[in-house]
Amino acid sequence: MNYRYAVIVNNKVQVIRHRLEQMTETPTNVLLAEEEECDRGWGYDANATPRFIAPPSVNVWTAYQFLLRFTEAELLGIRTAATTDPLTWRFLTLATAAQEIVSNDPQTVAGMDYLVAAGLLTEQRKGEILG
Repeated sequence: MNYRYAVIVNNKVQVIRHRLEQMTETPTNVLLAEEEECDRGWGYDANATPRFIAPPSVNVWTAYQFLLRFTEAELLGIRTAATTDPLTWRFLTLATAAQEIVSNDPQTVAGMDYLVAAGLLTEQRKGEILG
């Protein structure tokens, strides 16, 4: 039988090892159940279900690629709001000037949250744009 082990360092999977014989399970060598999913970089918590958690996905776009994720109506609404609302203006200006937009960057998240709070986007559209 072929056994799979996750090698754990600082609660993260470093590597998956395959062995024909069963090894002794230790805090750093965790025997995987047959249907258990995990990969390098995933988090590990022995007391959780599931024990292995995939890291959140991060997307990176150029300013152009990011702004293309908005509909024309959304961009028009944001641009119009930016003429009277300094926070919307700031978000649009920084998004336009950025070398790259990172989906989980605190500035990106705060700006998108503000657009939702201002009624310029729905929470669902925010998720679609950042997803």
